[in-house]
Amino acid sequence: MRMETIAVATSLTPESDRVVRAALEVTHAAEARMQLIHVVRPALASFVPVGDLPPEAEPERQREDAGRALREQMLRLGLERRDVAGWTISVGRPGAAIVRAARRARADLLVIGAAEGQQVTLGGVAEAVLRESPIPVLLVRGEPSMPPQRVLLPVDLSPLSGDALRFGRTWIDQVAGASRPECRVLFVLSDEQRLAAPQFTAAQLERLACAELARFAAGADAEGIDREVRAGEARDEILAAARAWQADLVVLGSHGVGGYRRCAPGGVAAAVARGAGCSVLVVPPEHAARLEAEVERDILESGDWSWVTDEVETPSERR
Repeated sequence: MRMETIAVATSLTPESDRVVRAALEVTHAAEARMQLIHVVRPALASFVPVGDLPPEAEPERQREDAGRALREQMLRLGLERRDVAGWTISVGRPGAAIVRAARRARADLLVIGAAEGQQVTLGGVAEAVLRESPIPVLLVRGEPSMPPQRVLLPVDLSPLSGDALRFGRTWIDQVAGASRPECRVLFVLSDEQRLAAPQFTAAQLERLACAELARFAAGADAEGIDREVRAGEARDEILAAARAWQADLVVLGSHGVGGYRRCAPGGVAAAVARGAGCSVLVVPPEHAARLEAEVERDILESGDWSWVTDEVETPSERR
């Protein structure tokens, strides 16, 4: 699946330049085009009488100011017209408005920045986008390395997790080009899974998990990639593995049977996005399911089905 449009949400501040730069690098690597999105928060409190509205609170004035700031950011970053498919400036609730604009632009990837502090704050714009977006979201933290050098791919062995892994591999290939980032597939064996199999020792369970992970990776076109099995709480072990390996990107699905469910507060994907010291690419279940359908369609379209028949061989024909 080739990326054609990369949407990026920008606050238009110098702090958001790094996010737009990261999106631009992905855009160039994928030979795609970029859609800039900025959402103006309503400046009015509901108790202000209409006749007393300050001029700067008028939506049209806010859009004009944002338009000037957007042009300044484009000049600051040296964006060329060929790089930009267009831009959207709207007034509203940032999280929902960003997702709506990205969907309208038919974006294949949505790039956002972590809160301009240390982490994604609970209830912040970034977390709202992660929770609501049906499009894969690249959460940029710090000054990201593009293309990434070390990519951690946590999985929970569910089918949708396999599709997220497949998407991550495809995305990395498009962004990395000729370079070959180190990739590592991670599976965390939970306490519940260990307790459910008391007949096995810890060493036996680890060997079984390693064998199952190898089969899973092969089925997701990730055979030959470095693999790691850890035991414990998924969110804690994923964050610990990312730190220990010094990953500069974590790719995971916001779904699954092992806890990687939708990016809701308290979920594994949200916890990883909130606590990782590097950028995080989150693949939502809608996109993973669509990718699985596209893979099946490609197999059907590219296969040689000339030998297939619905005729049933009779006993006499067998003789």
